[in-house]
Formats: sequence, structure tokens, C-alpha cells
Amino acid sequence: MTKKMLTMKKLTTYLFTALLIVAFTSCDFLEKFDHFGAGNTFDESFTVTVDENDPSFTGSVEFDATDDETIKENIDRISHYELNKLSFVIDSYNGPSSSVGNGQFSFSSLGTPVGSPIVISNVNFAQLAASGEEFEIPITDAFVLAVGDAYINNQTLTVEASGSISDLTEAASFDFTVYLSIEARIDVKDD
Repeated sequence: MTKKMLTMKKLTTYLFTALLIVAFTSCDFLEKFDHFGAGNTFDESFTVTVDENDPSFTGSVEFDATDDETIKENIDRISHYELNKLSFVIDSYNGPSSSVGNGQFSFSSLGTPVGSPIVISNVNFAQLAASGEEFEIPITDAFVLAVGDAYINNQTLTVEASGSISDLTEAASFDFTVYLSIEARIDVKDD
């Protein structure tokens, strides 16, 4: 045998041994594997129009965890949801540039309130629309648990934005996009 053939034979033996070791260790690893995570950031949009004579506004969106295929396919195996982030972007704004909005985000599932409303103050919609900045809505641990409970029970989550705009000299309209980022723990072993 040539030196090159001998080297190839040794290399083949090493590779085969390494594959066997990996195969046996992988089986042990898979036996310990009991769950995986599936995450998604959902986004829903709505348009709000406000008249200068009535500066109040309201708009809402609905989130359904089963809009994600992985979550939908494993819905019976989900043991926990985690809300990672709730935010909004003003996609466009038409109205006075000095107008400022104040209001709240409230949440419900099947008509029942979920958590407490979250108050947002002094939002300049024109500046937010121009910057494209994502505004993160502060969330509490209790709210995270309430959203998780609603989703565990296969319920949708409705997010409503309401409030008013000050210093309106003409009608205004703006487009909201609300983002909800969640992760689901999907169990793969039956206990």
C-alpha cells in the first residue's frame, strides 16, 4: 500500500469512529430534549381619523397566536407563552405637526379585560411618523402572565388604542402598526 492509501484508510477509520460517537451521544441528547420554542412577532395595522372638533380617537387590532403555523400545528403541546415585546409604529401621519397625543392601550380577550391599561403621554405623531421609530409599550409581569393565560386558553388578544390629540387646527389621520412578540414553549415528550 502506498503512503497516500494508508493515510486515507486511517482517515476513513477516524471518520467512522467519530460518526459512531456522535450517533450514540445524539441519542442521549434527544432523550433529554423535552421541549422547543416557537416565536413570532405578529403585526396588525389600523387607521385613525380625528376631527378638529372632536379630537378623540380609538382603534383596535386582534392578535391570534394560531396565525403562526408552528404554533397552530402544536397548539395542544404548548405549556407556556412568553410575551417578549409590545410596541407600535406610526406608519404615516397627516395633520398639524405640533399636535400631541395622550391616551392608553387597553387589552381584552373575548370581551374580558386582560391586565391593566397602559397610559402613553405626550406622543408627537408627526415626529414619530417622520422618524419611523418603534415605540415600545411598557409591560408589567402581571400583563405578561395575563396574555400567556389568554393564549394558553386558545383565545385571541385585542389591543385597543384610545385617547385624544391636542392642538388640532384641522383634521388628522394616522396609521398605527402594533407589534406583539411572543414565544411559545412546545413540549415534545408526554410525561
